[in-house]
Order: sequence, then structure tokens, then C-alpha cells
Amino acid sequence: MGKKTPGPICRTRGHGCPDKQTLDKSRSNVQRPVGTEKKTANFQEQELGTWNSFTETISDTANDVLNTVWDTKSFSWVLAQILKKLGEDHHSWKFKFFAHFLSGGGEAMTEFTQVPMDWQNAIRQNWRKTSSIRRDVMKAQKAKYPKGKFRIKPYNWGVEDLTGALGHFDLTYSKKSKTETYLIEDYYDFPYYDESDGLLKDHGATLPPSLPKWMSDKLISLLPTRGYAVPEGKSAGSNQKFKIVQKNNGSLLLTIPTGWLRANGKAFNVSASFNNQFNIEKYIAAFDEESYVFWEALDEDDLAHDLIFVKSEAQQVKVFNHLKAKRPAEVVDVAKYFVEDLVARTSPPTIADLSKKPALTNLLRSFLNGTPLASKLPAAKK
Repeated sequence: MGKKTPGPICRTRGHGCPDKQTLDKSRSNVQRPVGTEKKTANFQEQELGTWNSFTETISDTANDVLNTVWDTKSFSWVLAQILKKLGEDHHSWKFKFFAHFLSGGGEAMTEFTQVPMDWQNAIRQNWRKTSSIRRDVMKAQKAKYPKGKFRIKPYNWGVEDLTGALGHFDLTYSKKSKTETYLIEDYYDFPYYDESDGLLKDHGATLPPSLPKWMSDKLISLLPTRGYAVPEGKSAGSNQKFKIVQKNNGSLLLTIPTGWLRANGKAFNVSASFNNQFNIEKYIAAFDEESYVFWEALDEDDLAHDLIFVKSEAQQVKVFNHLKAKRPAEVVDVAKYFVEDLVARTSPPTIADLSKKPALTNLLRSFLNGTPLASKLPAAKK
């Protein structure tokens, strides 16, 4: 399996949070394990074995991130690495976009070529709704929005990764014969004020629910404590601070001052398109990575996650059969990740939905026979 493509990060729509929800973010004066002596440059050589034994039950994501935090003094670089890793391991473009903002130097995000299937479904279903189109913006900027181009507000669509990565975005829709094409464009930046209501924004990212508490505590301890003054607009002179706040649903939101973001990141352009025609070769090729010198590797995990949101059973079956014929060494891993992801999900689609897709279920069973995952599949149809 190929390595994940590092990429940028996210921005979520700002929501003010009362101070009483702010978690403790006191900062230690050293960025190393409590109770240890100051380490020399060969810290990892001296204590790697001991540390690995201590963290053997911790996920690779958390372990890698924590080591990164301790091995660097550049907080913005550390944050970018954390976000990249979170994006890779949680199939999240919002974290990848945010990381790219901090580390991409303003260059376009070239790895964003395949619009995630759940984004595609949401855009197709919702973009025409009155509540989704910012006609006030389009009216005020007529030259920017010719016929067929729209300003879109996706916040009530229920796709957090889309709203976190893009927020408001431009959509150009065109139709030729039976082919409908959707071009999404955005200028990924962090303005001081919200486009919708003009209020001061709290930019940030909702942390994955699977993030261990010890790791969120470590992040809190690393946050700067100083305030960043807002230099413009009706809230000029007020301060924004780094915070990790607990939302009403229990999830944690990392908020980052706009002033810090503007000082440490570079805005960049986002552009990608999709249509209503499903091309298997092109679809799978989007998950190929030239990870090694002599051969190309398929990112089975990301492909499996995206394939979950392909609504048509026939198309899902075609993808697995194509992999069986063309990529036999990798199809079992894709099937494994596909089922694992469905089992872990608590909102549709879930593993229970496979009962409505007997052809896909039987094909998955043929790949997973003899493994514990086979027992997770719905009973075979007679």
C-alpha cells in the first residue's frame, strides 16, 4: 500500500464559544515528556526503544504526531505536520487544505484532483436550492458571476469535510448532451469577518472524535497564550487567541487567531471538476500514487473510503471487478478497508446498508472468506 499524499488543511465556519467552554490551555515551559531531563540531539537514539514500548498501544497517527511535536521548535511547522497526518489518516480534505495553507507557500493544491464522492453527491443534490445560492453576492459582483456560475453556501448540507475545507465556494454548472459538468473553485484564505453575517470569525478545525484525550491535552499544552489583535473592521482592537473549545455535541474545536494565520500561511487557489459520467479507469487512477521509485502504488484505504459513497451498486461492483482483473494484489486490501469503514460508521452508509446490495455483498465475501471481517457481512442471499 502506498504512502498517503501529504496535503493542506481546513477552515470551518466560525462559531463564537463562551469562555466557560474553553479547556485549560496552560503551556509547559518545555516541549518534552514531564519528568524528563533536557534531551540532546540524539534523543531518539538514546531512548527510542523505551518510548516505543510505552506507546505500542497508541495509534501510528498519534505517535507520529507526538514525536513531531517534540522534535521541532517551529509551531506553525508542527501544526502543519499534525494536520497533514490527521488528513491522511481520517480521509479529511479540511485538514489537508489547512496544512497546505501553512506549508504550501501559496502554490495551488495540485493533489486535489478527485472531488470526494460524498462532496459530489451533496453538490448534485443541493446546489440548486434557494438556501444554497448566495444571490446577494452574485448581484453585487455581476462581472464575476456570468450565466452558469454561482456562489454556493453549503453549511446546511451535512457534509462537514466540504464545509470545513471550502466554506463558501464558486460553482460553474454546464450541460452538454447527457453530460453534466460541475467546476468548483475557491480562494482558500482566512478573512477576519464572515461572508454571511459580517461578524468576526473564529477559524478552526473540529478534531477527529477518535483523537486520544492525551493527545488533545498535549495540543492544549502547546498552544501559545498571547492574544492577536484584530487590525481592521468593526471589531478592530479586540484580541483572538488559540483555544481548544468543546462544542455542544462533545467534539473539540481548535480555533486559531486570524492574525496568526495570515502571518504564517499563504492563501491559494482551489479548482477541481467532476461530471455525472462514471469512468472506472479515471476514477481508480485518481488514487494511484508514485510512492516508490520503480512501481506505482494504489492508495487502497482512500479508494475504499471514497467508494463507500458511490451510490450505484452496479458501479461499485464494476470497480471491484476491475481491480480483481487489473490489480489482483490490491483488491483484497480495498475490500478489507471498505468493510472496516462501513462497520465503524454510525451514519449512512453503514454495514447494514449492504443488505440492500446482494451482488456487492457476495463479491466482498469472495475476497474476505476466511477472515474475521467476513462475519460482519449480511447473510448471503439465497
